[in-house]
Amino acid sequence: MNKDDEIFDVVDSQDQIIGKATRQQVHDYKLMHRSSHVLVFDLSENLFLQKRTIKK
Repeated sequence: MNKDDEIFDVVDSQDQIIGKATRQQVHDYKLMHRSSHVLVFDLSENLFLQKRTIKK
């Protein structure tokens, strides 16, 4: 399975699951879906960032 075949829950504005779609469909049709983000700070409150590859 490649990344575009990954299945996402499609949600409404109340975060209720209303269907499922592939990653490609979610992004092509701008469907609302859940996501998460992780922020990592050190003890000096510096934020660590992950750089994307130039090929992305």
